[in-house]
Amino acid sequence: NGDEVWGYTCGWNRRVSVSVDTAIGLAVSRDGGRSFIRQGDGPVLGPSLNEPFLVGDGFVLRSSDQFHMWYIFGTRWSREADGRDPDRVYKIGHATSPDGRNWTKEDGVRIIPDVLGPDECQALPSVVEFAGRYHMVFCYREIHGFRNDPGRGYRLGYASSADLRHWHRD
Repeated sequence: NGDEVWGYTCGWNRRVSVSVDTAIGLAVSRDGGRSFIRQGDGPVLGPSLNEPFLVGDGFVLRSSDQFHMWYIFGTRWSREADGRDPDRVYKIGHATSPDGRNWTKEDGVRIIPDVLGPDECQALPSVVEFAGRYHMVFCYREIHGFRNDPGRGYRLGYASSADLRHWHRD
């Protein structure tokens, strides 16, 4: 951003009833990326009414005079069986900002349709512009069994958009 390098980070917090919670922070470098300084003690994007936990994996793209961020947010926790640790369901969301620090979320809007059903977990969105369209690559998996069954594990997904807000999954 100008002469600075901005890094959007993911901070983790341990929890008691579930394993973890996350939020997105900002660190800025003024020496070409050799060192970074955290910008404040709290997140630039965190939980909200319709995105109550696991806000993370932020990917930021500046288009014209607006910053766009795609990120994950948790929708629910589910146990595969009694006595097992709960697994999380998360989806990809979108936020905009005029300055890269103060964000407005499309709170709770799931921008990428599911192909595995409502328990599909989506993560790590990355967006590029090419030939007048925007292209997103992300990963997705089943909620349960992904650690031991390769058929339920992470795979790559793709979506495209003309306006950075409405995505067609292919």
